[in-house]
Amino acid sequence: VKFRSIMHYRRHSVDTTTAEFTNDGTTPLSPSNKKHYSATSLMDQRDFLGAITLIEFERELKQESHAQANVEQLEYLAFCYFHLANYDKAISIYTQLYEKESSDPIYQLFIACCLFHAGRYEQCIECLQRAPSNRLSNRVWLHLSYLHYNDESKLKTFVDKLSDSPSDQLSLAAVHYFRHKYQNATDIYKREWMKHKSANIAIQIYVAYCFFELDRYDTSNDIIAPYLAKHPQSIIALNLRACNNYRLYNGKMAENDIRSILDVMQVSNCENPFFNLVRHNICVFRDGENALEVLPPLIHSIKEARLNLCIYHLKNEQFVEAYQMLSKYVKKPKSAIEYILKAIVCCCIGQIKQSENELNVALKYFELVGSSQSECDTIPGRQCMASSHMLRKSFDDVLIYLESIKEYIGVTQQSMD
Repeated sequence: VKFRSIMHYRRHSVDTTTAEFTNDGTTPLSPSNKKHYSATSLMDQRDFLGAITLIEFERELKQESHAQANVEQLEYLAFCYFHLANYDKAISIYTQLYEKESSDPIYQLFIACCLFHAGRYEQCIECLQRAPSNRLSNRVWLHLSYLHYNDESKLKTFVDKLSDSPSDQLSLAAVHYFRHKYQNATDIYKREWMKHKSANIAIQIYVAYCFFELDRYDTSNDIIAPYLAKHPQSIIALNLRACNNYRLYNGKMAENDIRSILDVMQVSNCENPFFNLVRHNICVFRDGENALEVLPPLIHSIKEARLNLCIYHLKNEQFVEAYQMLSKYVKKPKSAIEYILKAIVCCCIGQIKQSENELNVALKYFELVGSSQSECDTIPGRQCMASSHMLRKSFDDVLIYLESIKEYIGVTQQSMD
């Protein structure tokens, strides 16, 4: 899950983008019955495509001729494209505003936000250095200090500058989430949600994600339910429930949870930024079906696609391809699953090449996961300890760890083979 630093569009005293429609779209109504649609009202409803359509319609008709109206409309367009994850389009508009309409350095900050979410961190830093210092820029520096620099001292510097505002606190929670400190993140989310429950209902989804990462899938589903009751078509909420049910039950049940989204994807030519997430998860739910078609285009936008492509190669005994994938994209493991995959791949390559170096790396990673406080009592953690003792040829210890999890591991024909 990507937790975005919050960027606000500017509200001006006059809304220059307003249109009037009839109930059926054909017959004019009296002034009292007319429906008024504005770009800002559509954005407040998070109907960004609708807002773009309305703004472009107004611009095409050239109903607004003065420069200020043009600037407002361009700002609104860039904001909408940002939230639709069309970062290149948003950058193009903000660059046009900065170079042709105004030299206001705030546009450099908005461009930096787009570059950050596009993963172009070096360019993001260049823009930030030309941007004004404010709460938004501090939030971007905060995330860069972890995701790009991986520097604890930098991270602390920007954490100390955070205020008690919801935007700052939610950004701090996001950092905790990315660092796998889910309880810390949950504490912040709950505190912010309690301040204004009805307005902050979306925070429940963030809490549900934390419980998903803590393997508490039933609890995660319980938390999602009120949000889905209010927003039954939410792609994020439906996808998370599907992931919970995949872990609790099977891929077929998970696929049924997002059936409505799949139906829309089949008939729609509109590209929603979250459709790729659904495509990725459907591939997982179907046990790697069409993995070589679905996953490679997603490895730059969805980090889990790299790991699942590696798993696909392992299942098909393509050990060299799996090794190359991890060597390129997971040079320094951060999460338990990354350590485990790296260990398995190194173990396979080490056995094939009779390489002591690779086998020692595998042994080190298995022990790191198996002995860690967060994983030692989990099934993967005990499997890792069993694997490390297997590499040490301590077979009595292998049996002890495997016996402790035997009742939780299902036996399939594939595992017997």
